[in-house]
Amino acid sequence: MMMMMEEEEQQQQLDSQGGNLKTAENNREVSLYAVQCSKCNKWRLISTLEEYEDIREASLQNPWSCGNKDDKSCEDPSNIDIDSTRIWAMDKPNLPKSPAGFERGMTIRRDCSRLDVYYETSNGKKLRSTTEVQKFLEANPGYKAAGIMISDFSFRAPRVLENTIPEEIVSKKKTKTSSMAVDDYIYDY
Repeated sequence: MMMMMEEEEQQQQLDSQGGNLKTAENNREVSLYAVQCSKCNKWRLISTLEEYEDIREASLQNPWSCGNKDDKSCEDPSNIDIDSTRIWAMDKPNLPKSPAGFERGMTIRRDCSRLDVYYETSNGKKLRSTTEVQKFLEANPGYKAAGIMISDFSFRAPRVLENTIPEEIVSKKKTKTSSMAVDDYIYDY
């Protein structure tokens, strides 16, 4: 299970080829979703977040294959490959699908070290931790009455693939780390 962050021009190009992409805020939000076929190991773009979450939720019990997509088979060429033209992140399998009325979102940190996970409510409020979700559910008992529980949310962040991080960001990280003094690593407890 993978997701990618793209530059706006690449998004428009892929959009014209049939991908369902949204413009990423500051190019730091996830803009594409892909899965790897369990039979041929080719990568396939998934057109919606909802479809991606369905696949991810059942990925261990029901591994995805090209045959699951109406217009694809293992004989077709891969429609996307892991490379450094975009930042790739590997998602965890079997994460719960976003509950009704919530959308799971992610933004990548400026240094590309990791993704931050949040849930956006139907009224636009962003919940960034299980504590915030718990407070929200307590303040809005209708969600609990509808059967939504804290266990329906996961803040496990995908792992960024290091070899897909742009070189200029890697260079900045190396320069910053090499210029730090030893005292920068000492903490008082």
